[in-house]
Amino acid sequence: MVLWCRHLICVGFHTIPTSEGRNDVFAALYTHWPVAPKVVVYDFGCQLAPYAWVREAQFFRDTRFVVDQFHASGHTKCSRASSATFAMQHDPILQSVNTSAAEIGNSGVSKIRKSVSYMTQ
Repeated sequence: MVLWCRHLICVGFHTIPTSEGRNDVFAALYTHWPVAPKVVVYDFGCQLAPYAWVREAQFFRDTRFVVDQFHASGHTKCSRASSATFAMQHDPILQSVNTSAAEIGNSGVSKIRKSVSYMTQ
């Protein structure tokens, strides 16, 4: 898993030995950041938020979790507040966030995915 900033710069990575789950994203954020980010844009931000708040409420107290615009259409049962598109209409901080940054960055990483799977850190 690669962690991207809104400027399309890779700020870290986290090795996931099997399929990706909420704990992988939670662990990457919690172990690599001394202070939690203000905004986390993630495919399943709607599920990551309660997961993170229950486990480390103090650390993530000021963090907003949203589902990126690309994946939001498939989240019909989630609160509209977890949609980046909806949140951008009401939060000026989110208006400057490129919610597609990870998708764009991951498309480049997909070209080396097979090679990386054989490498160690």
